[in-house]
Amino acid sequence: MNSPTTLGLYRRQLESGYPRMRFAPQLERFFVEDHQQRRLAYTRIGMLLAAALYTAFLGVSWSLTDANLVSWSSVLRVSIIFGVLVAAHVISVLPLRWRDPMIMATYLVFGLVLSMVEVISYRNGEMQRYEGMIFALFHCCLFSGLLLRSCFSVVCLMLLSYVAISLAFELPQGRLAFQGFFLVLSGVMGLVGVYLTEQSERDNFLRRQMMTIGANFDELTALASRAAFDAYLKQHLRK
Repeated sequence: MNSPTTLGLYRRQLESGYPRMRFAPQLERFFVEDHQQRRLAYTRIGMLLAAALYTAFLGVSWSLTDANLVSWSSVLRVSIIFGVLVAAHVISVLPLRWRDPMIMATYLVFGLVLSMVEVISYRNGEMQRYEGMIFALFHCCLFSGLLLRSCFSVVCLMLLSYVAISLAFELPQGRLAFQGFFLVLSGVMGLVGVYLTEQSERDNFLRRQMMTIGANFDELTALASRAAFDAYLKQHLRK
């Protein structure tokens, strides 16, 4: 796509805008690939940070409450940490087309297991907490690297899984409504941040590509510049 014939595509897209957060089909695929490559390291660091913070949270929780470390809820909590660590490694070796589905599946399982942990705790006479789900929702929006449409789907499914599991195990409806309000509010705030970030990234992508093409080719004659010639020459000499 970095050729003088495509410069007009980038310019027209920038001028027409992208109110639905989608480019023309010719550009959307290249933007998604560029976005995934640029966000991979950021996503992996975010997952490792989540595992570290959740480990610290469990350590403090167990030390303060004298919780049973061999209970089902404790086993599920530990499985979350191992699952996130495995996912952080797997996404770095997957092909690009499988990377987003893997990230989405990781967060869905994360939310499902968190919901099960809180339900089991509630059935054992403990207070059901929802701070973990708030953390998961914000982490998905800030560190997943997913674009708005994918992130919106994941957030909605995480919220629905929490509500469905809570209803299945007969959480008091008044308490569920209270928790659900703050969970939805957290999801909306996170998605607004994703929207603003993606809007900026799409604008930067178009301008960056236009600058690259403009530096390498003359728009009027479609001839390569001296900088492009030097780059192609170095690439040829390496081969």
